[in-house]
Amino acid sequence: MKERIVNVFTYGNGDRIHSFGWATYTEEGSYRELTAFLQSKVESDFKTAKQTDFTRPMKRADFGFALRLGALDRVAPQVVEVVGDSIYCLTHVIDGKPRAEGVSHAQPHEAVPDYLRLYWTTSGFDFGQLIDDDFMDAIMVLWTNQKYVSALKLLFIMIDTLGFVEFGPANDCFVRWLKEFCDLGPLGVSSDELWELRNSLLHMTNLDSRKVQSSKVKRLLPVTTAQQNDIPIEMDGFKNLHMARLFGSVIPAGIVKWISALDEDHDKFLDFIQRYDTVISDSRTSVAHTP
Repeated sequence: MKERIVNVFTYGNGDRIHSFGWATYTEEGSYRELTAFLQSKVESDFKTAKQTDFTRPMKRADFGFALRLGALDRVAPQVVEVVGDSIYCLTHVIDGKPRAEGVSHAQPHEAVPDYLRLYWTTSGFDFGQLIDDDFMDAIMVLWTNQKYVSALKLLFIMIDTLGFVEFGPANDCFVRWLKEFCDLGPLGVSSDELWELRNSLLHMTNLDSRKVQSSKVKRLLPVTTAQQNDIPIEMDGFKNLHMARLFGSVIPAGIVKWISALDEDHDKFLDFIQRYDTVISDSRTSVAHTP
């Protein structure tokens, strides 16, 4: 049976969209055949499509964000009205050149649901639940089963990821994230000392990074005891790292502070989306397996 399908275009520059256009067809075929047909028409359609201006230009990132959330009607109701229930293909025309995104409204065709939809609530984006699902749940499974070194490794990997999401691919993002969001006072250690422990644990599963070997940074010894128990800061040539306080209060408080900063800054949230899109996890990875 033939059905209505639509090529949709946005027009603007790299940052903003000022108008949109559309070209409609009535065709029959499978979902793949219909979207392939639309994509084959992009080069001709973007020049001849019916066009209309938005009431005011919008940020391209905001348009993409709304599209992923299934909330395009909030920022571009005209586009939703044109598309209706039709299969469509979205192409961004940037500075006069089309860049096909191959986006369809057909959500069931996604192999993995978009995490933006999964973690969006009536109160906004649930960063805390996302970080729990992607990192803290696995960390606490290891901790509860007394796999303390493995738990510490995964905690350091999480800090690496949060630092990357906050600052981008900077060499010092681990240390910067700790300095900006965590109060290390209750531990009596520095972010540089934790960085060296991170390096030696992740690369060699020992306590001696090159800087520790050369006495440029103090060697840290992870110690497990109840969170309320005090331990000596230094002992037998080591600085002691209070694991329970690191896991139970220092890092969780840092995550809360980091999330608060994200909630207050729209541009920072857009950076978060762009960078977190590259992060994979157990809960958000589609694993293909055969019988």
